[in-house]
Amino acid sequence: MYMYLKAISNGYLSKIDKSELAKVLKFSRGATYTTLKSLIQRNWIGYNSKRSLYHIRSLKSMNIICGVQGRTGVWLDMDDFDNIDEFIDSSVVSEIVRRKKVEHWRAQQKGSAVQLQLFFEISVRYFANYTGQSDMTAQRRLKRARQSKFLLFEKGKNVNLGKHGAAFKKGYPELSDAVFYRNGEYYLRQGNKFQTCLLFKRRRKPCTF
Repeated sequence: MYMYLKAISNGYLSKIDKSELAKVLKFSRGATYTTLKSLIQRNWIGYNSKRSLYHIRSLKSMNIICGVQGRTGVWLDMDDFDNIDEFIDSSVVSEIVRRKKVEHWRAQQKGSAVQLQLFFEISVRYFANYTGQSDMTAQRRLKRARQSKFLLFEKGKNVNLGKHGAAFKKGYPELSDAVFYRNGEYYLRQGNKFQTCLLFKRRRKPCTF
């Protein structure tokens, strides 16, 4: 709701048509009122009762309110409001992919023998730790994201380690949890891999005089 109101205004609205808002966002009437009230309580939207004016907080203000640093965001097309849940989940995945890209690029700059990567692995546990949510919630959100139009997806495959599971875990202790034993052989479980189709944009820093 905040993103929609921000998109259709210059930051101020003299009136919010709750019926129209519910229709556009496909909310029930009760959910529309509850969500708007919650946004006002969180100070994402200010309301001046004397002037009957709504103030849709700026992105800079949102950074302060939410304790978020940085000016980089994901471009949202108005046509994608019908898929807002998928967009939000895909945006989180895209941010993880962006961070992994930077790490990969830095490794290449240092001369490490790393190959060019187009897709990046994101496990349920990694996503859960990144968002601070349960594994069940992370799994649901990752599934919704990979089924969306905003990401490219490559299903993870198990790598056969034969009888060398113990040696592999000794050499790569950080991957020990991904090694499992089945039918007399060891396997390395690889997570699903993602690439983003979303566009990142950096908000301009306001001029100071």
